[in-house]
Amino acid sequence: MRKINTCCFTGHRPDRLYLYNSEEEVFSGIVAAVNNAVKDGYTDFLCGGCVGGDFLFAEAVIIARSEQPDKNIKLHMCLPCRNQAEMWNREDRIKYSSYLDAADSVVCLNDKYINGCMKERNRYMVDRSSLLIAAFNGSQGGTAYTVKYAKSLGLRIVNLLETPVEESNQLSFL
Repeated sequence: MRKINTCCFTGHRPDRLYLYNSEEEVFSGIVAAVNNAVKDGYTDFLCGGCVGGDFLFAEAVIIARSEQPDKNIKLHMCLPCRNQAEMWNREDRIKYSSYLDAADSVVCLNDKYINGCMKERNRYMVDRSSLLIAAFNGSQGGTAYTVKYAKSLGLRIVNLLETPVEESNQLSFL
């Protein structure tokens, strides 16, 4: 995996992901962004595997891979801890397991949840990428942290969600 051909994703959990956009709008935006990245030569896609935006991103990469087998598209799951899905509902654990099974590789950074492991996972993905696709609506949290971190490293950032005016003045997207 070469950094120049690697794209990662950050996005909110469902409670924040659909504040301004429907699930269908968010998913179609992610699908279009993944397809555009493939057209630009990206072949490796890093996904954190959390419920919400990460699930949609994994699904979009799997679709792109099946529709464009000649592009050698790879899904890499980058997990903050082995027990990430332990407290999720049954349906989300089943989806999560299917994404892990579909992945070309799985990296797990910690055996169990520890304070800061989500940020560690996000930094891990950004450090290995040249493009960040974000489903970021301007609210604070892990997605905001990841966007700011990627910006500080000079990554190209594609944001798929509308950002409130007060936040858009603080973060400009390339």
